[in-house]
Amino acid sequence: QMVLNDSFITYYSSDTEKILDKFINSGFEGEDSIVIIAYLVVLGRNLGNDLQNKKSDLTDNQVIIAKDIYYCLTNEYDKKWTAQHFADKYKLSDSTVKRYFKKVYGFGFKEYHTKVVMENAAKLLTTTDLQISEISDMVGFSNYPMFTSAFKKYYGCTPSDYRNSKRIDSKTTNNS
Repeated sequence: QMVLNDSFITYYSSDTEKILDKFINSGFEGEDSIVIIAYLVVLGRNLGNDLQNKKSDLTDNQVIIAKDIYYCLTNEYDKKWTAQHFADKYKLSDSTVKRYFKKVYGFGFKEYHTKVVMENAAKLLTTTDLQISEISDMVGFSNYPMFTSAFKKYYGCTPSDYRNSKRIDSKTTNNS
């Protein structure tokens, strides 16, 4: 996925795909640098158009709703946000607010919230000496075993194993 101005392009036009495929598959081997630059200019224009076309079927108000949800999920990740909360706030269905969010950001509501919570938990594990149970509470889990289970599902290891592996990595890096 391409990240661009707080939005995600999860699909590309066929023109964009052709240029991306050319970069990925052949790398423009043997092309003059001016030709490569021309392709990059066209690729940039195409990506801008793709993003504009993607958002164009949402109204400004719908995009504002999606941005509000994004802000809350990103900056107040420790709260138990639900799509129903935002549906009630905006007098819409929960499936509608989920659709707005996915259309603008390319992630499902729950998928994005989980991502933010787990990334913040991982950061706390590697940058603090807080107890894992404290971190669990800080990222919005009142039940430590549920946090451990969710973390393991997301990262493939327990929070303590994650913390220990990152500490070993940093010690190895610092000793080099």
